[in-house]
Amino acid sequence: MNYSRIFFPNVVETGEGAIHNTPYWVKHFGGNRVLIITDKNIRKLGFPGIIKAGLSKENIEAVIWDDVSPNPDLLTVRKGLEALSSNKCNLVIGIGGGSVIDAAKAVAVAAANGSDIHECLGLYKVLKRALPKILIPTTSGTGSEATQASVLVDERTDKKVVLYSEYNMAETVILDYELTYNLPPRVTADTGIDALCHAIEAFASNNSSSFTDSIALTAIKKAGKYLVRAYKEGNNDKPARRGMADASFNAGVSFCGAGLGAAHGLAYPLIKYNVSHGRSVGVFLPWIMKYNLPYTEEKYALIATALDESCGSLPQKEAAAKSVVIIKKILKDLNISYHLKDYGVKKEDISAMAESAFLSTGRLLKSNPAPVTMENAKEIYKRAF
Repeated sequence: MNYSRIFFPNVVETGEGAIHNTPYWVKHFGGNRVLIITDKNIRKLGFPGIIKAGLSKENIEAVIWDDVSPNPDLLTVRKGLEALSSNKCNLVIGIGGGSVIDAAKAVAVAAANGSDIHECLGLYKVLKRALPKILIPTTSGTGSEATQASVLVDERTDKKVVLYSEYNMAETVILDYELTYNLPPRVTADTGIDALCHAIEAFASNNSSSFTDSIALTAIKKAGKYLVRAYKEGNNDKPARRGMADASFNAGVSFCGAGLGAAHGLAYPLIKYNVSHGRSVGVFLPWIMKYNLPYTEEKYALIATALDESCGSLPQKEAAAKSVVIIKKILKDLNISYHLKDYGVKKEDISAMAESAFLSTGRLLKSNPAPVTMENAKEIYKRAF
């Protein structure tokens, strides 16, 4: 018998200005000295300072630690633990993009479990509840605030590692739409296509369920409606920003329960070419969808209809094929190339990229609806070139 498993944050608060309710949730979950984990760019925007000032008015001390970089490694987590310990903090706030939130979750988990992050890595190896954590995303893409995973890099091997735990779930998620209104176009595109890919891969995953399917389709519809608008109109289209924030969270919930697929699995090696995570999965999304078509025609037809209602009148096979065409159009509208050669990849790099993907993200390939062998992966890289 097949079983499905899904996790939820304890509380999700949404709305413009919701960040100002942070002190309430800190007190509610027993925080009296808080470590605010962020990065230098978000700190410059002033959001962590707003939180700290609000906490100060409630006589709650807070320390801002802004040493998180993109694709955080285990050393980053250890440094965060040092900051938490030296300042005697008992609650963590993570405010930023996916890298910040992944690091914040890992710090909170490791702090309550002997401070050795290596002991926490893997599937559900964490034995004790993490420190309370409040997660506040500033982009609309990663969905990390909604998931049980922290994706990190082991700097000793340069490989991705993941901490999966029910204790990674937030005590409170705050979706303050205002924090996303001024996202630069490129960040909007890169994070937004990541959210759409999350929902599409979760919907088509071998591990999906009727529950995750309904949430994933909601995310696909919202991203299809709002992503290009948010990219083109920026802070002039606040409904699009709000729609993408909701789409990102819903996509996170769906892949939290269903997993992802080969677009995420094969995208990992592009980190070495200085391509952002979101753009990397965008590169592979149409190629993987085309590769998957024979195995998941019905679901891809539903994806096409979610993105464009007119596809609902097409025969299933035609609608499924149209889903790939629609994704390519979205990528074009976002100015995201889906050809590896445009990112400095050389044909002779393909074998090494395939090997790296299999070593680091094999778990994702197992969730993909179509089987992916090493030779299949090399062929997909060639097609994407």
